[in-house]
Order: sequence, then C-alpha cells, then structure tokens
Amino acid sequence: MISDSNRVHLKKKRKRLLSLAAVTTALVALTVHYLIIVLHLLPLNAITILHPQPVESYIDPFFGQNWHMFAPDPPLVNKTFLIQMSVRPRVDGKDRLTEWLDVTTPVLTKMSSNPFSPAVTRYRTIDGIFGRYTNFLVRRTAQPNYKYSVYDLHVIRVFNGLLVALAAELYNPKEYRLIAIRGRVILEDIPPFSELQSTTNASGDLRAITSDWFPPEPGDER
Repeated sequence: MISDSNRVHLKKKRKRLLSLAAVTTALVALTVHYLIIVLHLLPLNAITILHPQPVESYIDPFFGQNWHMFAPDPPLVNKTFLIQMSVRPRVDGKDRLTEWLDVTTPVLTKMSSNPFSPAVTRYRTIDGIFGRYTNFLVRRTAQPNYKYSVYDLHVIRVFNGLLVALAAELYNPKEYRLIAIRGRVILEDIPPFSELQSTTNASGDLRAITSDWFPPEPGDER
C-alpha cells in the first residue's frame, strides 16, 4: 500500500509535471506565433515564397497590422458590408429573397459609443474576411482561366462561414430555412479635404463588389 506521505509526494510531483507541461505548451505556442509574425514582417524569403498560404491564413484577419498609429494615413474609402439571403418559409415552401441587410452600421454604432467594446474586434474580423474575399474576386476577374489555389479555397470557406454566422443573427430559423446567402461591400471614395469645402463634392463615387451565392454548409443548414 502507498503511504500517506508517498501519496502526497506523488500528488505534488503530478502537479509539477502538469505545470511544466502547461508552461512548455505556452512557450511553444508563443514561439510559433512570433516566428510566423516575423516571417510575415520580413521581406520575401524562401519560406514565404514557397509557402505563403499558411503564413497569410494565420495572420489575417486577426493579427494584420499597419503603421497608421505612427504615420497616420486617412482612409481612402468608406465601406459598408451587406448580406442578402434566400430563405424558404416553413409554411408555404416558396423561396424568397430578403433585401440587402446592413451588417456594418450596428457594429460602428457600438464602436462609437465604446471604443473598447468587442464590436471593434467584430468589425476588424468582418473587414478582414470581406477584404480577402474581395481581393480573390479581383484576381479571378482579371484572369479568364483562373486556377483556384489552396489559399483561395481557404478564403472562400472562411467567407462562407462568416456569411452563415451573420445570417444566423438576422432571420428566425423556426419560421424560415436558409437556402443561400451572398455578400456585398459598398465602397464610397472619400474626397480630398480640399474638395469637402464644396457642397457639390460632399460625397465620393460609389461602387459595389458582390460575392457569389453560397449554400449554407450541411451542418449549418436550418
């Protein structure tokens, strides 16, 4: 039989091992994190040229950063993010299209009232994912025989997941079934400050970029 003193010793040893394992795991995770950050910030090198997707997929949209804090650069456009859904009422079963629903203004309203609210992270996430998908659409449009890369498929999958998550907040699954969903970003050019003095140039040009229609993932279908 194990004596009480040995049992206490074993418990202390087990706690030390668990603490050591936790610290080691945290150090390894931090090391990997900062290594990827360094690879992202350094000029192009063999790793980032041969394997750009893992680095970019980890950095954006959560860890992307710029130098605006140290060298402010006024934004060039105002962005408004919209989603539209095709839903099927569970009563009559006839598919219907919703209007374009604004998912930006409610978040910006919360940010203006509290700059430290979770809405800041939410907006950055939406902005980052929409931005990556928009860049993909531009690349695809510019090349008639565009070939999808692994990174493109990752961008599409993440964007689709974002649309499904946003849609879940805007319709009642007890009354409707989500059939398909798409997104749109409205870009409004911000005129130079000198032109803002004239009431005739108070707003800039508008343009829109619309995504493909996406069916919800099988696990997210309602």
